Amino acid sequence: MLPPENSSPKPQGKEKFSELRGAFDAFFSEKPIKGILQSMDELFTLSFSERSFPLEVQEADEHYLVTAKLPGISRQQIDIEMLKQSLIITVTHHAELEKKNDKTTSIHREQSLKKLSRTVSFHKPINEKDITANHKDGLLVIIIPKIKGKRISINE
Repeated sequence: MLPPENSSPKPQGKEKFSELRGAFDAFFSEKPIKGILQSMDELFTLSFSERSFPLEVQEADEHYLVTAKLPGISRQQIDIEMLKQSLIITVTHHAELEKKNDKTTSIHREQSLKKLSRTVSFHKPINEKDITANHKDGLLVIIIPKIKGKRISINE
């Protein structure tokens, strides 16, 4: 028996895949879905690219030296905190953008708040009282003295 003249043959193999791919492409290019996916892509791209700042930790006999590159950040935007044997550096950046259109007397305001944080853990006890921090020309330098151990002599 022959198929009716008006019926088209069913896709097979690669054609089925192409048809399925075409359906997915059409679905994901629709405005609401495309907008959501694009927003998610931008969120993850921006979040991971601006999630941190360069930090270097060096260990000497007497102290640790922590250096962070923070160009364009003022001293007031930096918070340094010690918790047991960890140092937490937090940078807060608040930006406000205002656009005025004199023709329509409209104002557009945008505010953003970004908080970036880095934590450094130390494997040797540190002297919290004598920690020093300096910030100059976008470079934060923190010196964390180590606690010296006490040698115990063995009696005969």
